Amino acid sequence: EMVVRYGMDINGTTEWIKGGTFWLSERSTPSNGMEVVFTARDGLEFMKNAYHGALTGNLYDIAVAAFTEADLPVRGDGTLRYFVHESLQLIETVFTEEDYSYTVAEVLQMVANAGSCVFYQDRDGILRIEPWSDKYSNYLIDSTISYNHPEYTMSKPLKTVSVGYGDEMRADVAVGARGEIQTVDNPLIDDAADALRVAETTKNVLKNRRVVSGDFRADLRVDALDNVIVTSRYASNVVAITDITYSTTGGSFKGSYTGRVVSIHMIPEEAYVGEYYVGELW
Repeated sequence: EMVVRYGMDINGTTEWIKGGTFWLSERSTPSNGMEVVFTARDGLEFMKNAYHGALTGNLYDIAVAAFTEADLPVRGDGTLRYFVHESLQLIETVFTEEDYSYTVAEVLQMVANAGSCVFYQDRDGILRIEPWSDKYSNYLIDSTISYNHPEYTMSKPLKTVSVGYGDEMRADVAVGARGEIQTVDNPLIDDAADALRVAETTKNVLKNRRVVSGDFRADLRVDALDNVIVTSRYASNVVAITDITYSTTGGSFKGSYTGRVVSIHMIPEEAYVGEYYVGELW
């Protein structure tokens, strides 16, 4: 087990930010003996084996069975390495496939999708299945820390979200008058009500077509799934981060991010206190 921290000297005092918890996967020592090269991975590394547990029942119990089968190492204080949101206790499924082969990771991803949740590992090394939070943080990516202006692109128009369930039946939710059809097929979605719920969740994520990306002078507080404020010369937007990469090339932290705009607002200058926006964006 490896715990990564990043430190920065602030007026003679080192401030530490936890970078995450990982497990050593690969290691090599070059012949010069001056360095060690290693790769460490998150808890999904333990979930590549085939799943043998039940796939009928409530989603919470299925997730716990999958995590148990993964046999994750316990934390130093003896607590579990996973968290499953209690809302999944209310969603039942009847699995009908007779011949199947899924890994533990695939089962957990299917549970998260059927439960309208996200599946990820937090910086404390805990694997979590829970609803995505629509709350935004105070983190601001503006011109003072951006290496360039954020780049905006538009995803293709979405006409319909279609979710399969049961015996080749589908639940469709309309999004726009024209565009593509986003299909969702998950064997743990087995009735019309659950299919419609997943379709609505998918619609709410994908109906916002603006995708923003950029490079910034990072301080490592931002993770994928965070909602941050990105400002350009024209507007300030709440952006749900979907992908982020950090590097230390050149001796400073540099971040590259991609996210989807979830709220668009013209924010007046007087709404800021210091570097943070004060007020309700939704």
